[in-house]
Amino acid sequence: MFRVGVEEEVRVCRSRTDRDSALGLEEIRALIAGQISREECIAKMQQATRRYAKRQLTWFRHQTSFPQLNLTPFSHREAVRAMTQMFLRAQE
Repeated sequence: MFRVGVEEEVRVCRSRTDRDSALGLEEIRALIAGQISREECIAKMQQATRRYAKRQLTWFRHQTSFPQLNLTPFSHREAVRAMTQMFLRAQE
């Protein structure tokens, strides 16, 4: 995100007054304000991302209508193929 200009994007968009909910936005604003270093900003964003992913996993775990999938060992193409096959079987 930093390599492609997220810091500059937040600087340009800082005039927004509505409640922002983008992951990492609070940390980038703290960086721009000089409250934290770039390294600390990145570490906090990584931690926030991990926490968000954990909340998602918890939510999905309680949704009984979703089959559990472990796509970790698959390439992107293989994972898409597996999900497509599952979807098509469910439509039958």
